[in-house]
Amino acid sequence: MTTQSAPSPQAQSRIESIDWLRGMVMILMLLDHARDFIHGGAFTGNPLDPATTTPALYLTRWVTHLCAPTFVFLAGMSARLQLLRGLCTRALSRYLVTRGLFLVAVELLVLGPMMPLEPGFEPLAFLQVIWVLGWSMVILGGLVHAPLWFVASFGALQVLLHNSLDWIEYGWPARTLDGALWALLHQPNGIELGHSDRFAVVMYPLMPWVGVMALGFVAGRLFALEPARRRRLLVAMGSAAVLAFLTLRWINSYGDPIPWSALGSTDSPQPWNATLSFFNVEKYPPSLLYLLITLGIALLVLAALEGRRFGRIQNVVLTLGRVPLFFYILQWPLLMAIGWGLRALNGPASSEGAGLGLPAVYLGWAAALIASYPLCAAFAALKRRKKAVWLSYL
Repeated sequence: MTTQSAPSPQAQSRIESIDWLRGMVMILMLLDHARDFIHGGAFTGNPLDPATTTPALYLTRWVTHLCAPTFVFLAGMSARLQLLRGLCTRALSRYLVTRGLFLVAVELLVLGPMMPLEPGFEPLAFLQVIWVLGWSMVILGGLVHAPLWFVASFGALQVLLHNSLDWIEYGWPARTLDGALWALLHQPNGIELGHSDRFAVVMYPLMPWVGVMALGFVAGRLFALEPARRRRLLVAMGSAAVLAFLTLRWINSYGDPIPWSALGSTDSPQPWNATLSFFNVEKYPPSLLYLLITLGIALLVLAALEGRRFGRIQNVVLTLGRVPLFFYILQWPLLMAIGWGLRALNGPASSEGAGLGLPAVYLGWAAALIASYPLCAAFAALKRRKKAVWLSYL
C-alpha cells in the first residue's frame, strides 16, 4: 500500500476553509429546497426564465446553483486530503466505494419518499445529487489508483467536452436499454421499468459530475502547499474559470444548450432581461458554462476564506459543514412540516397544496435553519467524541 510520507501539519487536521465553504453551500441548498416546498411557482414555472420571472425570484434560484458543483468538488478535494493525512491508497479506495454505495442506498430508501413532487407525478425512484455523489465516489475509488495526470485528464475531458454530446437525445421516458444507459450517463430522463407504468427519473446523470469530483481530487493537492501560495493559485484558477465563462458565454456558440439573447424576452423585454438570459445556464446536466461560473466563484470564495475568522457566525457555518449528510437528510422532514404549517396559517386553500410567495420562502428557510442547527451541533459533538467507523459515513 502506498502512503504519503511526511504529511503537512495543516493536512493532519480539518481544513476550516473547506468546512466553511461546505457549510455556506449547505445553507444555500436549504433555501433552494425551501422554495420547492413553499413557493407557489415551484412546479408551475421556471424561476430562471427571463420572460416570466422577477429579479428577486431569479436570484433566489440562481445563487443556489453554487451548491451541487461546490459540494461534489469539495467531496473530491476531501478525498485527496485523506491521502495527505497519511491514509493509504487502498484504504481510501475501499472507503470511497463503500461510502458511495451507502449514499446510493440513502437516496433510494430514505430521501426518495420525502422528495417534493408535482401532484400526479409519482416515479418509483427520483435520482438526484446524493445518487450521483455516491456513484462518483465509487468511480473515484478506482481512479485513486491511477496517476494524478490521468485523473486530471479524465475530469477535464468530461467537463470540457460533454456538451458536444448534447445532440444525442431520447424521448420521454427512455424505453430501450441504450436510452436508459444514456439517461444514466448524460441526459436527464425517465427510465421505464419493465412493461408497466412505473418509471425512475434521473435528474443527475454521471457526466460530468464524476469529472467534477475527479478535478476536486486533483485540486486537493493544493493543501500540501504553503498557505500564501495556495491562495494565489486558488485566486488564479477561480479568476480563469470566471473569465472563461464570460468569454464563451459572450461568443454564444458552445458550452451551454441555452443560447442567451440580448433582448432576453421577445414578448415583454425588461431592462434586466438580457442579464438574466446571459447567466441562465443549464444545470441538468450541468453545462460547461454552468460549471465554469459556479466553480470559479467557489474557488474565489475558498481563497477568501483562507485564514479568516468571522466570529460566532463562522462556528455555526462550520458546524453545518462538518455534518453535511446529516443536515441534508434532516432538512426534508423539517421543510415538509414548516411548509405545511405556513400554508395552514395562510388559509384552507393554501393548506391544500397551493404555494406561497417569496417572503414565506425566506421565512421557512430561516425557521428550518434555526430548528436544524441544535441537532446538527449535537451530532457534530458526537462525531468529535466518538471515532466509530459508522459515524464517518454520515
